[in-house]
Amino acid sequence: MENKVGQAGEDRLRKEQIIDHIPGGIAIYRIGKTVETLYFNEGVCDLHGKTREEYALGIRKNPIADVFEEDRSRVLAEAYSFISRGLPIDISYRIYHKTMPPRWVHLTAHQVQKEENAAIYAAILMDISKEHHMLDALLLRAEHDDLTGLYNRAGFKHILYQFFAKKNQTDACFVMLDIDNFKTINDAYGHTKGDEILCMLAAALEQYGDSDTVVGRLGGDEFAIFMPNIGHGEDAMLRLQNLCDATKLEIHVEEVHLSVSCSLGVCIAPKHGSDFDTLYDHADRALFATKRTDKGHFKYFIIFISYSYINLYD
Repeated sequence: MENKVGQAGEDRLRKEQIIDHIPGGIAIYRIGKTVETLYFNEGVCDLHGKTREEYALGIRKNPIADVFEEDRSRVLAEAYSFISRGLPIDISYRIYHKTMPPRWVHLTAHQVQKEENAAIYAAILMDISKEHHMLDALLLRAEHDDLTGLYNRAGFKHILYQFFAKKNQTDACFVMLDIDNFKTINDAYGHTKGDEILCMLAAALEQYGDSDTVVGRLGGDEFAIFMPNIGHGEDAMLRLQNLCDATKLEIHVEEVHLSVSCSLGVCIAPKHGSDFDTLYDHADRALFATKRTDKGHFKYFIIFISYSYINLYD
């Protein structure tokens, strides 16, 4: 009998050692109105860069203290949403590390026992920081222009989508901009010089405006600027005139001095549209009118511009 008891104890110890050293974290939680950690292995401690004693002390004070502060409300909301639907918990979030920047982890948890006002969940936590950083890099490339580093069309549209998804929007300026006589410059001095001018213009646009200003290159020499909290009025007119001035470039090419200017077309959200495609169309019509009559300056979109734009093709 003693041998059997001894063997059972050794088997249990061996299993605990195996569980303790499985890559990633294993934890058991009691989830009801509050969250309580019943068990965690060394892998959980490793994810946080802490000893078992340090981690235990932290979760005793606050069960979610090691969850990145900005992610806490989302993590709890998503976890309880899965629970209310009778589904396994499946969430990704950031955690604090003792000596390193925050890490991304993925938690999968299954209910293993039901209690009167709570349930017991067994969870696996895996470090997905590397995969998340790779995804961030791919998303960055997908939404940014390779030449200038500005938002590309997809990235710019995404930013506007987020803006218009908010309930309390303010007036905003949507500006289309392109370089006057850019084809002539490209033909005369080559596309390498043309690319240099595009990068110079992108740098000038990035320095213009405040932290809310969004700048994108939509293709070729076509740029877009979105300025929240700017509509009509003297302040808007001054800002747009400053933008025209900021996009005037002085360039030397093969001992030739070039003065490069840009034309702008402007429309106002939500008056002239509340999505990218509508605003793009209206600002583009205003830009077309500017280039026909007053290069190097700007015009607002108004109804008669739309009609004159169409009549040009009659």
